[in-house]
Amino acid sequence: MRLALVGAGSAVFARTLLVDLLLSPLEGVTVRLVDPNPRRLEVTLRLGRYLLERFPQKGFALEVLGLREALEGAEVVVLVADVGARKPSATITRSPSATGWTRASATPWAQAA
Repeated sequence: MRLALVGAGSAVFARTLLVDLLLSPLEGVTVRLVDPNPRRLEVTLRLGRYLLERFPQKGFALEVLGLREALEGAEVVVLVADVGARKPSATITRSPSATGWTRASATPWAQAA
C-alpha cells in the first residue's frame, strides 16, 4: 500500500500515525512524506526511520517526495493541516478548563468530562 502523508512536518501526528500503522496487521506500506518545510520534514523523516528500524519485519518504507509525485498512485492520502496556527493551539493547551478541551488537537474524544 502507498500512503501519502501531506503535512508530514507535524512530527507528533506523523509519529502517532506510523506507530499505529506499525502495530496494525499491515505489511509492506510505503509512506510518502510531503511538507513545504524541509526542517520539519527532516525531523519526521529521522523519527520515522527510527521507528521503522524497530519493526524491520513489517517491510515498511519512507519516501520524501513532492506533492504531485506523492499523490500519484497513492492508495491512501492523509492531509494534516494546522488550522489556526500556534496561538489558538497554545491557548487550548494552556487553558483546558476554560475551553473544555484537554489537548491541543481539540479532538472530540479529548473533550473534558
